[in-house]
Amino acid sequence: MLLNDFYEITDVMRGEPSDRLRVKLNPSHRIYEGHFTGQPIVPGVCTLQIIKDCAEKLSGKEYMYAYIASSKFLSLVDPVVNDLIEFNISLKNTDDNRISLSAEGKYQNTDTVFIKVKATLKEIENE
Repeated sequence: MLLNDFYEITDVMRGEPSDRLRVKLNPSHRIYEGHFTGQPIVPGVCTLQIIKDCAEKLSGKEYMYAYIASSKFLSLVDPVVNDLIEFNISLKNTDDNRISLSAEGKYQNTDTVFIKVKATLKEIENE
């Protein structure tokens, strides 16, 4: 989990048809030393992790990605320029006891979408 070091969830707003979460990135995180020095961008895999973590925050359950049907990165996120981002996330139960996730990430207070994701999540059962 990258929460509270790489980023933090600052707001959760419940709504229909999706919930909105605001996330504050840590632009001084050491991951940006290698991704990329002098021109930091949020790694795509980290964005997918943030979305999964947000889904867990919404549901109170732990998940793993079972399947990512589509993941479109429409623009880069420079944490120095855009350290506040919003995710609109919709979670729905499926017939096979999984969760259908639909998510869209935007720079806060703009209409600029930087990612769209459609995926299926599987709950992790803790023993």
